[in-house]
Parts: sequence; C-alpha cells; structure tokens
Amino acid sequence: MASDEPAEKTHLSPEDLLIQDLKHPATQQILLPAGTVLSESYIRKIQNMGLEEVALSCTKPPADRRLEALELSRGLPFEYALYLEGKRVIDDLHDCIRPHVLPEQREHVWSRALAYVGRLVDMLCARNLEQYVDYRVYDAYRHSHPVNTAILSILTAQAARIGRERLVEIGMAGLLADIGKARVPFQVINKPSRLEGEELKLARGHVEHSRAIVEMFRWAAGDVVHVAQHHHERYDGSGYPKGLAGRSIGEFARIVGLADAYDAMLSDVPYRQRMEPAVAYRLVTTSAAFDPQVVAAFKRRVSPYPRGMQVRLSNGKEGVVCRVAADNPFRPAVIVDADEVDLAQDQTLRITGQFVPRRYHRTSVMLPVRILGGGVMERQGLAINISLAGLCVESEQVPPQGEPLAVILPVLGSSQQVNLTGYLTWVRHGEGSERTAYGLSIVPTTPEDKTLLVDLILGLP
Repeated sequence: MASDEPAEKTHLSPEDLLIQDLKHPATQQILLPAGTVLSESYIRKIQNMGLEEVALSCTKPPADRRLEALELSRGLPFEYALYLEGKRVIDDLHDCIRPHVLPEQREHVWSRALAYVGRLVDMLCARNLEQYVDYRVYDAYRHSHPVNTAILSILTAQAARIGRERLVEIGMAGLLADIGKARVPFQVINKPSRLEGEELKLARGHVEHSRAIVEMFRWAAGDVVHVAQHHHERYDGSGYPKGLAGRSIGEFARIVGLADAYDAMLSDVPYRQRMEPAVAYRLVTTSAAFDPQVVAAFKRRVSPYPRGMQVRLSNGKEGVVCRVAADNPFRPAVIVDADEVDLAQDQTLRITGQFVPRRYHRTSVMLPVRILGGGVMERQGLAINISLAGLCVESEQVPPQGEPLAVILPVLGSSQQVNLTGYLTWVRHGEGSERTAYGLSIVPTTPEDKTLLVDLILGLP
C-alpha cells in the first residue's frame, strides 16, 4: 500500500518560509532571520554558500512535538507565505481602482486573486474543528481584515455544505467586501471616536463604493456583487443600506456579514480596542442580527480559541492553544512552559484573555542608519526592511564582511538611539539608477537597546 506521508523535500522553493533562524554552521552568525520568505535570489545565494541542506532544516519545526503549538504561533510555512501572497493580491486589487487601468490588467489581477482564494480553500478544507489553526493574521487592518473575512467566510460556507467552486466565490466576496472604504475620506475611516451624522453616512456609503468597484471586474459573479453591497444587512432588519431582513438577504451576504463582524470585533480599530475572543464569539453566536443557520455552521468550523492562539491564564501565565474539543470550545488544551494543560479537566484555571502576537518586522520603511567600523569614520544609509534579527540597507557604501560593525538607529520622535552590533551577510549591487542594497544581521548591545528596538519596530507603519 502506498504511503500517505508527503515526500521529503530535497530542494528549496520560492515562497518557502524559514521558521527557524538560518545560521552559518561555523560561526553561528544569523544569515536570515525566522520569518523570511525565500525568493529565487535568496535561494541562489544559499546554494552558492553550500547551505541548502541547512536552510531546508530551518523550514521545518523542531522534532519535539511538545513545541508544535509554539511553532504554530509563529506561523506555519505554507500559511504565512499564503498570507503574504494575499497581502500582495489586496494591494493589486486596490491599484485596479485607479482610473485608466486597462481591462487586461484587471483581468490579470482577478485571475491571481481567484488562484489565491483557491489555495486558501484547499488549505482550509483539509481540516476539521479540532485541527483548525488560528489562521487569522495580526497586521495592518487594510490587509489582515480582508484575508481574515475571506477565511472565516470559507470555513462557515464549508460547514453549510457549499461546494468548492462556490467556496472560491464566497472567498472572493469576503476579500472584496470592504474595498469601497478606499473611497471614503481617510479622516472618517480613521476617526478615533464614534461616527455620527454626515460622517456616519459617508462611512456606511462604502458598501455602494464596494459594489461599484466589484462591478469594474466584469468577471465577478453576481453573488460577489451582492455581498459587496449587502454584507452589512442584518437578519433582524437592523442593517444597511436597505434594511433588508431574513432570507431577502442573499445567503453569501448573510455568511460574509457574520465573518466581517466577528473579525472586526477581534481587531484593533481607531475608535475602540479589540474584544476578547470569548466575548466576540458569544456576541455573534447569540445575536438576532445573524441567521441562526449561518451561526450554527459558523460554530461547527470556528472556535473562539483555535490551535496556535496565544492566551493568558488566570494564574498569570501565558500559553498556546494546542487542542480544541468541538463540544467544549471555551476550554481548550494549552501548552504552558512546554507542558500541556487541559482546561476541560483542570477547572481551577481559565483563559482570561488573548495575547496578540506582533510580527516584529516591517518592510518598505525609510529609516536612517549610521554604521561605524571597517576603518571608515561613518557610513550612512536607509534601512528599508527591519526585524529583530536583521536590516536591509540601501547605501552607496558597503561595509566590510567578517568584522563587527556598530549600527545606530534613531528612535523617531525622540533623542534616543538604538545601538546594535551588526555583521554584513549579503550584498546586491545596483544596476543603472538602482542603489546598492545589503543585509546586516544585528544584535542589540544591551537589554535596554532590545526594548528600544522592539518599540521602534512596532511604532513603524
């Protein structure tokens, strides 16, 4: 009988993700930090250094199964790479809003979006509630909310026994539901207090903008257009824009409406902080605003505390959910200090809140950096990517390889600076008008510098 186990990977592929730091075996110098998505350029450099086997091992979790849930909290390779692809797709969809975009360009972006949602569907349909991982992502709302809404919509629709082709449709509907917010004034969408009067009317007008934008993609199914306009209608008639009720709201709009509301409750938005998962879950599953049949399907596939979610317990400790029982979703099993604690059995403990993981990296930034060492008084450049483990710097001068460098970053809006020790890891020489770019692995000089570095990264857009 043929084995169901997947064949062991022997070569790196683009979009592979490092879930452990890639270190040089001889020096233990970090070449690429955990969280790096490998490009063809990275792979060529790794192969030229003879480190492909080492890099392959960094794409796999440690063998100790007790740490499986901890690895989930950092994002499994396929899943996080898929989110990054979704981020690019969303940016491309927003670019298509601009006037004078050729129909061929829109068709290309639509095809990419369909392929992306198809891969989401395949990934999500392979798991049941007990296997359901915390696929929601915690990043800029513009990118994370559409992806999360698509994911929750697909899961709910699958539980409602909707076929694969239609699952892709509802995933697209979730991805595009709020795209009309791009046409609402920035000061309205990002107002830090409750909207009223004309501002509320402008904000609610995003559904008509969404419908108009989706209709620009002439390949969009009618249900995707309907969802764009009606995902804020409510089963009890309390929604907008038309105050529809019951089954006069399309099935897809009823599903996406619940998914959109649940993810919004779990997200930090300008006018309020996120709700705790148990509170948001009970709200959407008991509210008359949502179709009882949709709620029942949602509960069959979505848990308030899915595997991989980081939580705080009543004893003050933090843990990671590793197992969920369908009959008791509010009391999962949690990994705490590498030991499993089953909250269904241990009634002395309970979950008091979610610990939201922050991705300690930013891309496409413009942060001035000063570098000392190598016999030169000072080199200056711009850090365009930054993480706790490394920098990507654009500069006309490249520091020497193999010797420690003093790296200094300013703390924006402050007179403080972050002092780091850095090592050159790679160089890409610019062609034509392109500037030379190079990578530095970095280590904070003191614990205070590490705290400043974390604050600096989280403070960047």
